[in-house]
Amino acid sequence: MVPLSTPTGVNQPDLQMWLAEGKRLFIEAEARIDAGEFLPALSSLAALPPLHGTLCERLSVIVSSAPQEAERLDNCGMYL
Repeated sequence: MVPLSTPTGVNQPDLQMWLAEGKRLFIEAEARIDAGEFLPALSSLAALPPLHGTLCERLSVIVSSAPQEAERLDNCGMYL
């Protein structure tokens, strides 16, 4: 698959920062579960839905800026 070009105004480092935060939250939740700290693990996981929303919103801007790619992705089995 050919990578999409980044439209004007989209900050790639910003996207990478949000992805890194998601990884950090999963690692934190895993460590808390391993330590038997289930309520703190839930707290870590509770931060994921807003993060997911932010990433989807920003990535949707990128996809919608390349209509030919958006058409190609219509039947690709995306589940989000």
